[in-house]
Amino acid sequence: MGLIGYLPLISTIVYLWLMNIKSVVNFKYLIISVMFLWSIYDITIKAYVSCIFDILTIFANMIGIYQIKKRFL
Repeated sequence: MGLIGYLPLISTIVYLWLMNIKSVVNFKYLIISVMFLWSIYDITIKAYVSCIFDILTIFANMIGIYQIKKRFL
């Protein structure tokens, strides 16, 4: 599968390397980026149900970031 086949490995390594981020907002950005890579992989292998849950996770974290920023502004 080429580079697409390495997306789960890349996203897992990035997540493990950066998961000790102290900022909640930055951690949510990390989750969004990891889930984006997983959703590309899921679309490629035609795992559409997993892709739906990846997209829902992305939206949930975007809403969380919005609520956090709204509270502190």
